[in-house]
Amino acid sequence: MSEQVNREQQRAGRRAQPSLYEEYITPKLKKDLTFGLVGFLGMCMGIFHYAYIMKQWLMDPYMSYTKLGVYAVTFIVHVFISIYFYLVKYYPVVYADEIAQENAELEELRKKDEEIKSRKNQ
Repeated sequence: MSEQVNREQQRAGRRAQPSLYEEYITPKLKKDLTFGLVGFLGMCMGIFHYAYIMKQWLMDPYMSYTKLGVYAVTFIVHVFISIYFYLVKYYPVVYADEIAQENAELEELRKKDEEIKSRKNQ
């Protein structure tokens, strides 16, 4: 009977300790990895777009400047749109908790500054 109790206590003790996965793979690390993966995929898309333009240019070295300009403009637009979505749209979604925490801390600091200024003015 006592062996069974000891085994149950050992199992409970094991459950109380976080697994290596829970210990090292934190939610913050998951967010960072997904953010990095999305950035990597975005850069790969840009590289392949650039490679496509270079392939077209190598296939036709005497390509007109207008056609080459259209390719260059589409590439630049693609890069700016990718950066926009990555930094303006995706970043706030992934790091919403951290942004909210930073904003709360900034608000507390502003209130403290206002209190200090009001004390000096009195």
